[in-house]
Amino acid sequence: MKTNNRIYILALLAISANTLADDNSPSQSLVIGGSQHSSNSSYSYLGLITPIWGGKIGDGWFNNTIASWLTYDYNGSQNGSTVHVKAKAPGIETGLGYAWSGPKYALSFSTTLGFRDIGLNPKLANDDGPEGGTFAVSPQIQARYELLPKLDTDLISSYSFGPDSSFNRLRLGWTGIPGWRIGIEEVLQRGQTYQNEQQGIFITKYLSNGISLELSGGTSKPRDDKSSPYIGISFAKMF
Repeated sequence: MKTNNRIYILALLAISANTLADDNSPSQSLVIGGSQHSSNSSYSYLGLITPIWGGKIGDGWFNNTIASWLTYDYNGSQNGSTVHVKAKAPGIETGLGYAWSGPKYALSFSTTLGFRDIGLNPKLANDDGPEGGTFAVSPQIQARYELLPKLDTDLISSYSFGPDSSFNRLRLGWTGIPGWRIGIEEVLQRGQTYQNEQQGIFITKYLSNGISLELSGGTSKPRDDKSSPYIGISFAKMF
């Protein structure tokens, strides 16, 4: 099956999953998006989280659909020499999840089916890294807990079967200023041919019209290169 046809099928699947939302759903949907860049990697995404079967954002069943663009660098080998490889990997994923929330916590589990088209430059004949179209099943957990008044922690942890990659982010945030959340973050990303560790800070601003804006930045350390700065921006909007 050609790559364009695979992406088309996943896009149709994403649209079909969103039609599961019904008029009795008591909550709004959530649009999320953002982009993060360093000298050795980047990740940009745009997604929609839609309550289904009577759920609402943060409580009950939901569909999540995300389109993304990933780039990363790594060192491969060819004819006994080290070759610096650049990878570009657009993708789309859609799936179902369930969320719980309480006075001091929020928790959700989800699983998506996705497709990512990985292109390498240059292409190495003896490289065992992923290349071309790859389907993935990706379970994910998200959790948040209030440790103390105005101090909380949150975790995102996911693993993608197929490309065999993982993403883990742990944050500690302070909400002592009304409408703001400020804190530190630790991120670990791994794939078959790359690994990236990040330490940084984030600043989130919550606006009265259902929009939140966030800036993040710090240092990024890939497996095959020296540390470099990273910067990210993201948003969320209820509608």
